[in-house]
Amino acid sequence: MRGPGGLLDELGADLADRPPGERGDGVKRSMHMGSRGIRSAGRGSGSVELTLPVDLAVLEGVTCHIDLRDGLLPEVVLRPDLAFLRSVFEAVWDRLAVGLETVGEIGGFAESDYVTGLFCDGAQAGRPGLSYANALMVQHAPKAREPAAGDGRSRALEAAARLIEAMATLAGQRLGLSFDMATLFGNQVAYAATGAPLAMVDAFVRGSLADICGDVGWCRDDPLAVDGWVAARPRLARLYDRLAAWDADDGGLREQREHWYRAHRVGTHGRLAGGRARQHRR
Repeated sequence: MRGPGGLLDELGADLADRPPGERGDGVKRSMHMGSRGIRSAGRGSGSVELTLPVDLAVLEGVTCHIDLRDGLLPEVVLRPDLAFLRSVFEAVWDRLAVGLETVGEIGGFAESDYVTGLFCDGAQAGRPGLSYANALMVQHAPKAREPAAGDGRSRALEAAARLIEAMATLAGQRLGLSFDMATLFGNQVAYAATGAPLAMVDAFVRGSLADICGDVGWCRDDPLAVDGWVAARPRLARLYDRLAAWDADDGGLREQREHWYRAHRVGTHGRLAGGRARQHRR
């Protein structure tokens, strides 16, 4: 089955009729996902069946409302009830708040701060994307001891990394980073925490993190384990401070990237600049 990662740049979900406070960006995005025939569920049953596209397998077990939009071109809309996933989002945000406690206060979680959708990770208009599909995969992650858990745990870990990336990006903005630097902060926090390589994790990101974070993947076994985020506080503080220093120094990130690649081309391992940032923390 293709995981949600392959769809995130192209798919949207029609999550209609949500209350304004829970709507996120309020924009309904749609995409044709194929055609299916309706068939009988069995002689005399009175019910019918419809096989959904495999990309929607993530909705297994989720209660869906069926709405008829009647008219000249009638539509039958399948509307998943995903309100229960707010607890997953809040749990991830809470772990970030725990890990960043020595850096500053990041406030509470608000779904309206993100571009939300069933399959939605891309930032729009300065807001990171938050995917319900990723939250579902985190919630239903198999335990390590369960049969055939490996592949499912790997997908769940990537889903957790994407949630952490989006929320750490917003946390970085609230802590005073520019949007571009906050985006890098989110990406680096997600990789350092889970070890899951996301799109922006290039050799520089991986190598530069080793200087201040050591081994990556402190929450690989359980992304929601509080102890791991408490222990990671010094690493997260060093990571934030370095990015804040780069943010304050126009061209600092570019220079450090060039320095890192130049050093590794000649086989040296110079440490990157950017110590404790002398920056007011909110």
